[in-house]
Amino acid sequence: MENELLEFLKKEGITLERLAEGSGVSYPAIHACLGPHPIRRLSPEELFLIGQYIGKRSRGRLNKILRLKGV
Repeated sequence: MENELLEFLKKEGITLERLAEGSGVSYPAIHACLGPHPIRRLSPEELFLIGQYIGKRSRGRLNKILRLKGV
């Protein structure tokens, strides 16, 4: 799960710092799970918060695209 999340974050250009700010999960927890030398896995609660943040970002971007197209 963490590998797929890291690939997505890199593709979207989301830094670990921005992910921590947006999701409400502490930076040390995110770095411990997704940093260069992971020492633990994300908890279900942390994954839920990160998923909410990514979903909000995606919805906001979709709404912006639709507004620009005049839909």
